[in-house]
Amino acid sequence: MWWTDGWRDLQPGPAGPPATNYGGQVPGDYLACKRFTGMLAYEGIHYGVAGSYDQMRGEKGASAPLTSSAFTDTHTVVDAYYRFAQARLGVGWIHRSVDAAAASMRSDLYFGGINYLPAPQWSLDAQVSHYIAHGISNGTLVAARVNYLLSKRTFVYALAGYIVNSQTSAVSVAAGGTVAPGVNQTGVMLGIQHRF
Repeated sequence: MWWTDGWRDLQPGPAGPPATNYGGQVPGDYLACKRFTGMLAYEGIHYGVAGSYDQMRGEKGASAPLTSSAFTDTHTVVDAYYRFAQARLGVGWIHRSVDAAAASMRSDLYFGGINYLPAPQWSLDAQVSHYIAHGISNGTLVAARVNYLLSKRTFVYALAGYIVNSQTSAVSVAAGGTVAPGVNQTGVMLGIQHRF
């Protein structure tokens, strides 16, 4: 499991069509509210690679910054993994480009991690992610997790993370958390999960 979703919350702009106030198609403006997405992937016995491209266009009346069909929010994702014995190594890159006049920005997220299964009831994960908001800030997150299966549907887990923020970065180690700019943060979580 790769922990990259939280980083999307760090970037300004819409979280997707439901959060944009899109009114739908606009007569005379073919590109308004359009979204173009494509993906190619290959999965073999020992490795897999994938790449995707997603572009969302704005419209007049939509939430900032996509207030025109000329404005775009584009994501490019490339990732791969290699599996051997009881371990799986993975690496990836997510590039985001918001082209919206004064609100334009570029960001990159690089990540690499390992998943190791030393025994049927144990699972160990570790990942390093480096986020760059070009010209604004950057941060590096190191996270590790241990899962222990109590049954097929129930497991206990421990998760620890540490984030290093640049002077202008205020990224919390937990999605929805807060931290002052330039301050590093540690987070620990213990829990139990049961799947119904």
